[in-house]
Amino acid sequence: LIDAYEITNNGPTDLYYPILPNPCVCLYFKFSRSFACSTLCGATTSLGKLHIPPKFTVFCVRFRPGVSDFFTSSPSKDLTNTTFPIENFFPYSTKLTSDIQHGESFHERNLRIRQYLKTYTSALMYEPHELLGQCVEMIHQKRGIVRVSEIASAVGCSDRYLSRVFQVRVGVSPKLYCEIIQMQFSLQEILTTRPKSLAKTAITYGYFDQPHMNRAYQKFLGRTASDMRFFDDVSCSINSISVIL
Repeated sequence: LIDAYEITNNGPTDLYYPILPNPCVCLYFKFSRSFACSTLCGATTSLGKLHIPPKFTVFCVRFRPGVSDFFTSSPSKDLTNTTFPIENFFPYSTKLTSDIQHGESFHERNLRIRQYLKTYTSALMYEPHELLGQCVEMIHQKRGIVRVSEIASAVGCSDRYLSRVFQVRVGVSPKLYCEIIQMQFSLQEILTTRPKSLAKTAITYGYFDQPHMNRAYQKFLGRTASDMRFFDDVSCSINSISVIL
């Protein structure tokens, strides 16, 4: 597991929460006092959203990139940009969903998901792919600003083999993985500082210039980097974006 988070809609109207492109497999649990559902989502390459009705909570668990073989023997690319009911992958999934629904706090839900993985799955015996782990660590350390050939050389394999490992175990190519991480780091900077000019931000995060960064943002988010400075504005509504859960 990497982390977990939850969002509760205490307002009177539906909430649509944006989900950034993400190379991780995620579990989503949506529940109220009288209803609960759960899905598994593979790596995503475009902006999505969570639909949270009033008085509902969504609890999300993110797994480390490359652990798709823990859930399925199929290539991870079969999960990319797709959601499935968790009963396709987990035994006693109804019990897990109920346990998450009736957990009394975020902390308790974390404990319940970890206890479930220990009790009903092979989590304790799972061994992550060492080469992939080295690649992912390198990509994050370099904020996605690294060539595939440089990664392959660092871990001692060919570009072709590295691409095959990423496609099978992560669901996206190593180049696309780097682009997603590059976008995430640069977006964090934009949302934190709200700069008047993005030229410096673009260069700092490995883009040739601001138009290059805008094209990358259009690819992943359907809007420019300039738009993201005002993401809370009506002009950046996410109503047209696909619902993950």
